[in-house]
Amino acid sequence: GGHLIFLQAISLMGYCMFPLNLTAVLMKLSSNWVWRTTLGAAAVAWASWASVPFVSAAVHPARKALAVYPVMLLYVSLAMLCMVSA
Repeated sequence: GGHLIFLQAISLMGYCMFPLNLTAVLMKLSSNWVWRTTLGAAAVAWASWASVPFVSAAVHPARKALAVYPVMLLYVSLAMLCMVSA
């Protein structure tokens, strides 16, 4: 395994959650289900892509996808919360 400090991980995940914050604001503009789903999917893709360099620096290159998967699930759950609550 890699070596990653807890506070460093929290800080980097917060940086990568910016697309979800932006999406939550944009979802307030419309109640259209298709618009919200498209925004949520784009935000999850953007946030996951932004977190790949940070997460992959802490793990073996062969396990990069395995390390990003739980982070992506976190972003999916947050996007779902944005879609329901907006």
